[in-house]
Amino acid sequence: MGQRPAPYEHYRPKNGTADPGVYRVVGLDDGAVTLLRVADEDGERVHGGAVESVPRTRLDERFDAAENPDRRSRLPRALAGVGVGFLVVAALSWLGVLTTPATAVTLAAVGVVLVAAGRLLDRVDLTVLRR
Repeated sequence: MGQRPAPYEHYRPKNGTADPGVYRVVGLDDGAVTLLRVADEDGERVHGGAVESVPRTRLDERFDAAENPDRRSRLPRALAGVGVGFLVVAALSWLGVLTTPATAVTLAAVGVVLVAAGRLLDRVDLTVLRR
């Protein structure tokens, strides 16, 4: 690396120098780089607030450059979100607030399929589709 790290760049710790995961550069000064842990080892987002302050001269020793964990596709989460919406409407229909119970069953089935599809697709690396 050797160059000045920039805000929003991402790094992974080497050999247990910090908790495993992905860290984002959130602060810079003349002597140190401040990193916030934003994902676990599998790239799943975390919101724990773990911060590491590393001397600039030791960044290359302690961390390797990493890919932004937020680059994963948003399609799976969107499908799951729409599926949850269908389930809410289905529940309201079942309670008689909206339409009929038969419609509720159909909406619930669509909701379950969308949530399941979203969960399954979330386990697949869809970034290969962008190439």
